[in-house]
Amino acid sequence: MWFCLNRIEEYNLKYVAFLDILGFKSKLNTFSTHDKAINYISRFSSIVYKEFVKLKATNNVKGYIISDSVILYSTNIEPKSLMNLMNLINNICRAAFKANI
Repeated sequence: MWFCLNRIEEYNLKYVAFLDILGFKSKLNTFSTHDKAINYISRFSSIVYKEFVKLKATNNVKGYIISDSVILYSTNIEPKSLMNLMNLINNICRAAFKANI
């Protein structure tokens, strides 16, 4: 699709990131009880939520958690939005790694 660069303001452009925890479903299958699996899912969701709330003050990154995946997107294409998105990705991955998820 071709578009004129001087008309870019007509488009609602944004940055998008898709994060997926590899082996998440396999890990769930290793738990001996349903409660342990639910706890693991809750820990993952809690990590994403806590990191998201820390960034929420800037209000230019939004997102969704769907199962073991996270979809994050900026509300615009300003450099600050890209930096906020990249920092959030880094913080989520670091916190998940530390929590052994």
